[in-house]
Amino acid sequence: MAVSSQANLSDGVPMVTEDELYAQPLRKVEELTARKSAVWGDWCIVLDRLFLVAGWFLSRAFVMTLFLLGAWQRLVYEMALQRGMIAPRWKLMRVLAYSGGLAVALLAVMLHHGCEL
Repeated sequence: MAVSSQANLSDGVPMVTEDELYAQPLRKVEELTARKSAVWGDWCIVLDRLFLVAGWFLSRAFVMTLFLLGAWQRLVYEMALQRGMIAPRWKLMRVLAYSGGLAVALLAVMLHHGCEL
């Protein structure tokens, strides 16, 4: 999978102003399409799985990596949300209501099947 093709990249045109000591290259901003956002989302899922497998054996070594992976996934989520590719997150009260309902339902199923708490 290619995230970006060489045809879409440019080196920029160097621009020197009299106020600047060094040349400041201007780069063309590459537009992120829906397809590329979907590829980034797929990579988030792959990296989650790889992180969990590697973390099983080297849990102490991957503490910082977990936060970096989470930040990257949040960035991909925000990009997809701004482009209207995904639905916004639920409000906190709705999540709490569904979580509470699910917890009660699971307890009822466990008690109904004779499991002891």
